Amino acid sequence: MSPKPQTEDFLNSSEIIRLTSEKPAGLIPLWEFVLALIVALVTTLLFYFGYFNRIENATLDFRFDQRGEMAKNHDIVLISITEECLGEIGTWPWPRATHGRLLNTLKKEGAKVVAFDILFNDPSLAGPEDDKEFGQQILRFGRVVLPRIASKTTLLDPETFEFVERAGWARPVPILLEARPHEGFIDIDHKVLNPDGVIRKLRLQKKHGEITSNIFGIAAAEAYLGVKPVVESFGMRVGDRLLPFFDCYEPESGQREKSYLVNYAGGNRHFDEISYSEVLSGKYPHGFFTNRLVLVGTRAAGISEDLKFCPYGALSGVEIHANLLHNILNRRFLHRSTVETTIVLIFVFAFGAAYLLWKTPGFSANAICLGAAAAWLIAGILLFNYDFILEVTPILVMVPFQWAVTRLIQQFESLKEKNYDLARKVRELAIINEVSKAVSFMGDLGKTLDAILSRGVQVLNAERGSLFLLDDKYEELVEKSVVFGVEGEARIDENLKKQFKSGIGIAGEVFNSGRPRLIQNVRKDKSFAFRDAERDSIRTLICVPLMIKDTAIGVMNVVNRREGRFNDEDLQTALTMANQAAVVIEKSRLYNLATIDGLTGLVVRRHFQAKIEEEYRRARRYSKPLSYLMTDIDHFKKFNDTYGHQTGDMVLREVAKIVRDTVRDTDIAARYGGEEFAVILPETEPDGAMLLAERLRQRVESAIFAGPTGDLKVTISVGVCSMPINQPESATEMIKMADEALYVCKRNGRNRVERAENPPTEPTPSPAPAPAPAPAAGPTSA
Repeated sequence: MSPKPQTEDFLNSSEIIRLTSEKPAGLIPLWEFVLALIVALVTTLLFYFGYFNRIENATLDFRFDQRGEMAKNHDIVLISITEECLGEIGTWPWPRATHGRLLNTLKKEGAKVVAFDILFNDPSLAGPEDDKEFGQQILRFGRVVLPRIASKTTLLDPETFEFVERAGWARPVPILLEARPHEGFIDIDHKVLNPDGVIRKLRLQKKHGEITSNIFGIAAAEAYLGVKPVVESFGMRVGDRLLPFFDCYEPESGQREKSYLVNYAGGNRHFDEISYSEVLSGKYPHGFFTNRLVLVGTRAAGISEDLKFCPYGALSGVEIHANLLHNILNRRFLHRSTVETTIVLIFVFAFGAAYLLWKTPGFSANAICLGAAAAWLIAGILLFNYDFILEVTPILVMVPFQWAVTRLIQQFESLKEKNYDLARKVRELAIINEVSKAVSFMGDLGKTLDAILSRGVQVLNAERGSLFLLDDKYEELVEKSVVFGVEGEARIDENLKKQFKSGIGIAGEVFNSGRPRLIQNVRKDKSFAFRDAERDSIRTLICVPLMIKDTAIGVMNVVNRREGRFNDEDLQTALTMANQAAVVIEKSRLYNLATIDGLTGLVVRRHFQAKIEEEYRRARRYSKPLSYLMTDIDHFKKFNDTYGHQTGDMVLREVAKIVRDTVRDTDIAARYGGEEFAVILPETEPDGAMLLAERLRQRVESAIFAGPTGDLKVTISVGVCSMPINQPESATEMIKMADEALYVCKRNGRNRVERAENPPTEPTPSPAPAPAPAPAAGPTSA
């Protein structure tokens, strides 16, 4: 049958069902791993371009502090120029001969190398002879290291006559260079490598102008070890010692720079130290300088601002070089994880955390995830004791952030799931409400089925559906199934009926097993047997049983979702509807058994009696018209005697069908008894009731029934009682008046319609006249 038009309230309810049945879309499948990828990429970029440097440097200082100072190296000794020295020797600058005396003393005491962290790039104030004497002492000592610094000089270009800057080196005066001392630069990079002012990284070699020079500490090591340093890809080799480079991007220069991380042995005054004046006056133990590397530098204020900072605090410039020498002589180099290794570790941690948080939603995953970040910090601290630096900041920042964002999104997703579960319950209630509306059609099981199925098809956004139901006795498949979404009248294939009962096909399987089936792609499901007519019309299918307790009374099929394929949620929705539909159908069946006559399909007399009482009271209370028809098949007893009771029952069914087809939906037709039928016509005027009664009589008269010996015809007589023309005092009297009108029809020849007459009113007797008064007795005459 064709689909029924939707009512306004159904549209509203259906919209509620649609909105609440759509599961909220997740971000994307396994979004935790996509988030991990994004977090890892962002962390990598921040790490690579040095945005974590400040935090990482703070952790590096913390690790130095936790490790503490290393054991002293007794090959290194510092000679410091202090303020006391200035008081004893004289104001600065001292004559170069004073430094020559120092060299002579150290030569006698067996010092191996002397490195002056004092610039001698200007001629001596005492004159050339002073420089010459110092140069002779340098030449006599043999292994002396003097500093140089990178400089720029402004010169007049003879060709362009413009002033130009030329890069060069501020070196010792030429007379000192004639003694062929070792040289190393002492200007330490702050701007690029150490922008926070704490010296952690050093350039071991620098090219300035045309000359390439090693740092002062390397020059001292070269003199002490007697080997020439060589720069390699991964570091600088000094003999059999390789000082590793750390190659990373420096934000200040905007490019990758190779530098050396100083493994500081300790803070201020860590090395053996003696003042300059004490050496000249001989105040030191015998053998104090034997075979040692001596560094000469200043601590006195006012000589030069040579204060530096390291992870342990403030140091003099010479102590920076002493720490570099300590690393070389003790072979204690810091090995730092490469940038590439750290990037790999970032991705490993990111995806590991994502997997853990995806697989384990509970507290244990939180503890493991955050514990892994803490363990990474602890590992960084412990490995630092073995001179290995882990980049702890990227992991420490990334993992807790990733954990927090992941758990936040998971909570959001969980909230959406809970909202969806709530919406699903609302949807189920809405479905129950939609199915329950079918109860209003329980007088007609076909309409009940039509309402149920139409709602099911629309709720599931399907193209069409069908509902196969057993008859009232639960024995045979009904002759017609309800089909929604198909134009015209639908019929069941007789072969399908046989398959259904024998368990063949999807519907038969579901009916016999009582288990629903969801086939998302019927072409890939081997259990689905196409019939020729369906070969190209079915894509996806849901088939669910209608169950009463453990007994199936039918199946519901829903075919072809309009968008996509049916899923488990759709199957659950169909089951919910099927369960409610089965209850409604069973109630409808029981209702029909209690209120509908099994032979004619009309209301039984007991139910009819209650209805006419109800309609009579309503008509009297609200002054509404009400009509009642009483009809009888003419000469039906004779008809039964002639053709038999089976033919008589057939005629009763056919006449009852004509009655059902003639009356309106709001009218109530009943089998009153035997061959008598009654019809209640609510809110029907007398003239309308007479027209309907006449139409009914004519249809019965013109009907032809197929009998065992040929065509048969019958006629009916109809009695009509209508309010307000008739004024019955009760519903019983109304039935009586219509019955009397029916008998008038029979007396007048049958096959006619008569309206009831009001009972005649008896005249009120007039009062008897008063008797005349008797005459008064007069006097008797004598």
